[in-house]
Amino acid sequence: MCSSFNLLFFFQGDGEFERAGDAIRLPDDVTLGFLAEHRLGVTLTRVPGFHSHLEPLRVIPRAELKDQVRTNLFSC
Repeated sequence: MCSSFNLLFFFQGDGEFERAGDAIRLPDDVTLGFLAEHRLGVTLTRVPGFHSHLEPLRVIPRAELKDQVRTNLFSC
């Protein structure tokens, strides 16, 4: 999920981010997406070539690997 740091700070202020992460027991990027969709009602854009780091590479067909999105914290 690519988002502004303002969104993260919005939820950190009152501890909601940490409470949500503890409740859903998933990494921080998934928690932020969960809060954006379910708390703020923002519909996230699904990108077929963008996969979670939780997905094993074996679920992506070898022929499609070249079409996958690569990103890091600094590319947002």
